[in-house]
Amino acid sequence: LNVNDAIRTFTKYYFPNTSVFPIIGNHDTFPINQEPGLTQSDWLYKNLSMRWKYWFSNDSLNTFNFGGFYTQRVKPGFRIIGLNTNVYPKENWWQSLYNKDDYGHQLAWLRDVLNQSKVNQEKVIILAHHSPNNWYSKEFIDYYTNLLLEYSDIIEISIYGHQHSGPSLRLFYNNSVPKSFGIVGGSLTTYTELNPTFTVYIYNRTTNEIIDFEIWWADLINISDDINWVMQYKFLERHNINSLNPVDLDIFAKSLLTNKTNWE
Repeated sequence: LNVNDAIRTFTKYYFPNTSVFPIIGNHDTFPINQEPGLTQSDWLYKNLSMRWKYWFSNDSLNTFNFGGFYTQRVKPGFRIIGLNTNVYPKENWWQSLYNKDDYGHQLAWLRDVLNQSKVNQEKVIILAHHSPNNWYSKEFIDYYTNLLLEYSDIIEISIYGHQHSGPSLRLFYNNSVPKSFGIVGGSLTTYTELNPTFTVYIYNRTTNEIIDFEIWWADLINISDDINWVMQYKFLERHNINSLNPVDLDIFAKSLLTNKTNWE
């Protein structure tokens, strides 16, 4: 088995009734960070979709095969949007050829999906590998941020990876008012000189609201034969925050500037 086949096989075995929503990152391409997109990235999209089709709807497969992005309804009132941010960072040499064009019109597609979700009264979670501060074009960052603000009433959270040293908080403001938030999770890889970690998000199955998240990690220095995963903390409890409402998160973030105990 290759890595993707092994992950799919083990996931199907241990979580047979669990929805899985994978996204691609900058290490899935070859060479690393370089993704031209669309037909020139057929080899990537179609090989991954062949392995992930177990979890994808036909509509999800169609847009993923086109541009590496997709959306899928988890259940009535709850939707996942999986973006392909490989085409946006400055490390992607192909950016120099796009002339600041949104290659594949992914952001226009995102607006359409969010608008339809609002009409259908759906809560939305956005998954993306790179958080917008890692993108190259200010125009793309501004457009995406404005979408987060415009549809903040239905977007529960945006979840990112890439930076390894999570968790870290992303707050998005409209005229200094916090309206939306994202979390950059940790990483199972140890780049660089870090212990592996992952994040578990807890949500209300009735309202589809994210209500907290847990940080799990393993101490690689003190393991023997088997890795021992330990929950390090629950976010709200650890930092004494009332809720994941952007206003409460903004109060916490600002306290880091003045409260030494919080900072430490």
